[in-house]
Amino acid sequence: MFTDQDYVEATLQGDTSAFNELVLRYQHQVFNFAYHMLGNHQDGEEAAQESFCRAYCKLRSYDPAQPFKRWLLAITAHYCIDILRQRRGLWYSIDELLDGEGSSPEPHGYELTPEEACLNREMQVEFTSLLHILPVEQRAIVLMHYWDDLSYTEIADALGITISSVKSRLFRARQTLAHHLRFQHGDALPSYQHARAGFALAL
Repeated sequence: MFTDQDYVEATLQGDTSAFNELVLRYQHQVFNFAYHMLGNHQDGEEAAQESFCRAYCKLRSYDPAQPFKRWLLAITAHYCIDILRQRRGLWYSIDELLDGEGSSPEPHGYELTPEEACLNREMQVEFTSLLHILPVEQRAIVLMHYWDDLSYTEIADALGITISSVKSRLFRARQTLAHHLRFQHGDALPSYQHARAGFALAL
């Protein structure tokens, strides 16, 4: 099986089809990240396309010592943060949030029951809505850590900040999410089957 580095090297040698393989490998993750950052399906798709275009143009600057996925998500995060800074003060309606409902994958090897799938979709919408309470920098860190399983060090490297900044922003984000969850649900918080779809991260 070809590695990311194999495809990168082939692309740099002129094989454009090799980069298409990288797009196929990571398009779902990049779209999900952009969707949850920006809040609706169309913006998520446009941001994902732009992120891959930027990655292609910057490919010669890619350091093979770091994982390609982390490098790609860093490009996506910076692009989404720039977009959101330009739109500061803009809020999305629940209809726009529902537009991307169900786009996130289920954990490998775990099949939800119909009841769990329904709850999962509801949590996806609520999670995306709550994310937009957070400052954009905190939102990116929450997604990178809980959605894409990046470590504190990887997030710090990707965003160009210190590990202590990652930890402090994540702590503040957890506090904010927990406050709003308890305000909405009180003591009747649902139990969640997996952290990416639920809010266990905020508790």
